Amino acid sequence: MMFSSIAASAEERIVWQQGVDYIAVKELPGARSDKLSPTIPEVTVKQMLAGLKYEEEANVPDLLGYDHESASVFSASLAERLGQKVYAQLVQLSAGEVVTFSVSEIAPQILGLGGKPVTTSGTLFYANGALQLIVGELRVNFKKRFIRAGYPIQNGRYPTLAEMAAFRLDTGNLNEMSGAKWKLLPGGKVQQQVRSDWISVDVAAGSTTSV
Repeated sequence: MMFSSIAASAEERIVWQQGVDYIAVKELPGARSDKLSPTIPEVTVKQMLAGLKYEEEANVPDLLGYDHESASVFSASLAERLGQKVYAQLVQLSAGEVVTFSVSEIAPQILGLGGKPVTTSGTLFYANGALQLIVGELRVNFKKRFIRAGYPIQNGRYPTLAEMAAFRLDTGNLNEMSGAKWKLLPGGKVQQQVRSDWISVDVAAGSTTSV
């Protein structure tokens, strides 16, 4: 079963939206998600997001074994804001429900000059005593994805902001990873890699452990 926020089989309930960014709740029994215990502190979710890193796949085979540089998926400020918002939804989920999100920020360019907007989407839920995070699309240029790629808009015009807000990035697939050329990197002792796009945080291992 797909986690995609545009899946017709999953009804999406938007709980927060600002421009193209949003947080939603949907029922997805295939995730086998459990209700998140309110005793799990908000800081656990924030640490999970703040400690999440990724590494892009090399364009050419690396015969010298070069250690590719990793980078954070979310800035500290975005991890703080997103963590607060998704936690408020996680503690209210019923069994079989998940939280999906798509959030943007300005990524600094070389030497900190200027910047470009990047958007990351994914799915969060709680199962088997652990927080589960699947990243669907990682730091993509949202406008480039839907405007320059020729997304169908009538009369050959650019979409309005309201139309853009209705567009959806993939929020992840339960059964398999997409063909993305990146992988998430576990951070800290309590983070485990389920799949290249899927990180699990063992809550029972210590909710205050830094990730």
